[in-house]
Amino acid sequence: MNHGVNLVVALRPEADPIIDHFDLERQPSSTRISIFANEGLMLAVSGLGKTAAANAVNDLKGFNPDQVSAWFNIGIAGHQSLDIGKGYLVNRVKDQATEQTWYPMFVFDHGCSTGMVTTVDQVETEYTEPTGYDMEASGFVAAAFRLATVETVHCYKIVSDNSPATLSQLTRQRVTKLVESHMQTIARLIHSLDDLAAELAARISRDLLLQPFLENWKFSVTQQHMLFKLLRNSKALGCVIDVNSDIVRDCQSGKEVIQAISDQVNSYWWQQRFNV
Repeated sequence: MNHGVNLVVALRPEADPIIDHFDLERQPSSTRISIFANEGLMLAVSGLGKTAAANAVNDLKGFNPDQVSAWFNIGIAGHQSLDIGKGYLVNRVKDQATEQTWYPMFVFDHGCSTGMVTTVDQVETEYTEPTGYDMEASGFVAAAFRLATVETVHCYKIVSDNSPATLSQLTRQRVTKLVESHMQTIARLIHSLDDLAAELAARISRDLLLQPFLENWKFSVTQQHMLFKLLRNSKALGCVIDVNSDIVRDCQSGKEVIQAISDQVNSYWWQQRFNV
């Protein structure tokens, strides 16, 4: 089962350093959202706003519906107190308009500062609370949480402004440089998320392979591990075995199923090895 990481970035100046770093190539798309990809990594430039971010999530899923994906939103944010250029992983996303809140879950070693982001509908200039302010995160997490497990959905924010004065000085080039300065961290996080997606894909593949057998016979945890290895080996040998195969159809227990499949795999291996 294929896996990868889907990135949602609001603006092209934010996306350019990521596109360059990973050699992402623009993909043909029937939507107005620009999509770039390379070897399991996909990036959508969503445009401003939480609705645009949610639409980008859905477009990326539609572009590769069978991929087991981690989801990552990267972008700039204003902040009440953090210094400009500070980056952090988001541990709480709040939608200012609805007051709905989401909590990303960290199950990997990230080595980053963490903090909150509040998604607003209009550009924030007051910075009344000790939080980051953006316009995409709540739309992104709301959509991605419907498609993926909570531990595979994350946001990384880079502080771009903390007063109306610095906001007015924000240029396209400044935004790009801010993201460029964090590319080493962003790349490391993307690789960690890709590893997480790979683990999830392997777990899903295992469950899909075992489930028909678990529905027909009882297996201990140890027997399930043995069964999975046997089924994986049989598939690799080109000897496909399922619950309707003659060799297991009359088995009365999980132990008998494992023995029958083991005998079949060994027999098939000898036939392949010695052409008998």
